[in-house]
Amino acid sequence: MAKKDLNSNPKQAWNNAPKCNCGAQQDESNWGHKECFRCNGILEYGAYEGWQPNNPSSWNVEHINPKSQGGTNKSKNLIAVHKMCNK
Repeated sequence: MAKKDLNSNPKQAWNNAPKCNCGAQQDESNWGHKECFRCNGILEYGAYEGWQPNNPSSWNVEHINPKSQGGTNKSKNLIAVHKMCNK
């Protein structure tokens, strides 16, 4: 199975997220894991909200510096977080 490509903002958010050093097994696609910016829990590449909106572990894009506080959509301001952590 080929790795799905994320659109630019989710792709940058995923790339900015820290690598998970949790020792978790690779997801079934072997694409690796990252850590949620908010809870430090495991993020799985394939659980992106746009692909699996009903997955309880889905993740989406958050602004590190919120737009309401002057943050932008520039790539360095985007990070991956669990959907439930992004409230």
